[in-house]
Amino acid sequence: MKKTAIQEPIAIIGTLISISVSVVLFVAGISTIYSVIIGLCGIILSLSLNHLSSHRQLEEKVLSTIQLNRELYKDEWLLEHIKILLSSWENIRLAKIHPIFNELAHAHLDEMSSKLKQIASGELITDGYDYRWLTTLVDEAKNQLCVTSLVSLDWWKSPVGKKYWESNLVALKRGIKITRIFICQEIIPDLLTIASKMQEQGVEVHFAKISELPENLRVDIVISDSSLVWTTSFSPDMLFKEHHISSRHEDIERAKGIFTQILYIAESYKNLSLEKV
Repeated sequence: MKKTAIQEPIAIIGTLISISVSVVLFVAGISTIYSVIIGLCGIILSLSLNHLSSHRQLEEKVLSTIQLNRELYKDEWLLEHIKILLSSWENIRLAKIHPIFNELAHAHLDEMSSKLKQIASGELITDGYDYRWLTTLVDEAKNQLCVTSLVSLDWWKSPVGKKYWESNLVALKRGIKITRIFICQEIIPDLLTIASKMQEQGVEVHFAKISELPENLRVDIVISDSSLVWTTSFSPDMLFKEHHISSRHEDIERAKGIFTQILYIAESYKNLSLEKV
């Protein structure tokens, strides 16, 4: 039910104070007429303040709506999607369907809102099977890529691994400097074959044994210039579980620190002698 003016806090408090003042004045011996007049003036003043407050709130809502409309009309793509969202939401609200669908709609909207807030903060978490982001980081690089590779050799031989390597080759032709550290159990011949091909194409290759790295340095990362960093988490069978992409300064600096530590421990491909393999 819509509230009336007398139900608003300012009006209620002001009216009570005015009545109290009138009663006190009457008890104090002030003329009844004057007491009533003073009380009525207080009530009128309270209602006027309440009206001004309500008017100000309404004005703020109108200005906020106008500003929202201006922002929406700046981006036609966003406007169209908002229209679809509102239309779908209204259909869900009015439809005579099982309540579970309404609950699902709320859950999806909450998830979308959280995801957008996350993206707006400069980071994104995606499912492990979405490999596009790896290629995007390589494609977006302007100067250099600093990379650690903890993935299996089978991954490099897979269609996804081959496509990723092809994007590396394109980046090298653009003059991008790529430094890659293979993190491995042992430096086996198959790994040397892959590393050799990369080195020949201009990649600066290094090796770091897992046994020589503390747990916090056993990570897969890609640092694209000083603008983006990609990290991942793995499933027990060493498949990508989640991708984390960030443009936040603190995440990039943290990744640079990790990469520098690994590089200090790692051994350069150029300095690796056959006797050590």
